Amino acid sequence: MIADRQDEAELHFPPSYSPEPNPDELGNADLKRSLPHAHLAGNRTELAARTRRFFHRR
Repeated sequence: MIADRQDEAELHFPPSYSPEPNPDELGNADLKRSLPHAHLAGNRTELAARTRRFFHRR
């Protein structure tokens, strides 16, 4: 339990507001908008290949 290890744990609070957009989230949103909704990947391998192809083109 965390109560038993209070001396080893630290609590960090992220800022409630960040004026800069998170570049990872912008990339994720762009990927989701760009992939066709009609043809979904059939398995993880195909999904990984489509994602790599998308970011390679960017």
